[in-house]
Amino acid sequence: MRSLRFRELKTAGVPFTRKHITHMEKQGTFPPHFVVGEKTVLWVADEVEEWVAQRVRARRLVPIPQASPPKENIARNFAGRSRLNSVGPHFRPPGRPRKIQLGDDAPAPPAAMTAAPPAGK
Repeated sequence: MRSLRFRELKTAGVPFTRKHITHMEKQGTFPPHFVVGEKTVLWVADEVEEWVAQRVRARRLVPIPQASPPKENIARNFAGRSRLNSVGPHFRPPGRPRKIQLGDDAPAPPAAMTAAPPAGK
């Protein structure tokens, strides 16, 4: 009987974390482990390989859902928008400075920013 440690489960086709595997064991959807030492647990390799094979067989039985075409009103709402506008009003690519918009109720900029540069220098 061949056995697998946790890190060997990854090479056997089990991509889950320890926590998720423990959760599946408690639900009865994954082969149970057995304790070898104080901090060592193993899984029977044949049981894990059969579990992976069952998942592959089940995948073939489930039909793949086809994507439906977008509804006309949704397509009309996004017509003419650029990619940047469609991801939200607060989207800003990294490194792009913010645009400051001053309204009627906004405080005026400091005098040093509005003063004209000295002439001749």
